[in-house]
Amino acid sequence: MDERPEPDEQTAAVPALVEAQLETARAEVFRAYVRARAKARELAAEAEPPERREPPGTG
Repeated sequence: MDERPEPDEQTAAVPALVEAQLETARAEVFRAYVRARAKARELAAEAEPPERREPPGTG
């Protein structure tokens, strides 16, 4: 006898799984964006002449 669940039971969890994966992907993209933005600010600050740089902690 086949003990596998009915197809409806198997596919019922798919949307929830996809939604969870989508949330994880969104979080990863946001973290990458924040890291890239911080790195860009760091590089921009290094490229400015010393007399134009903002004091640390003001940016």
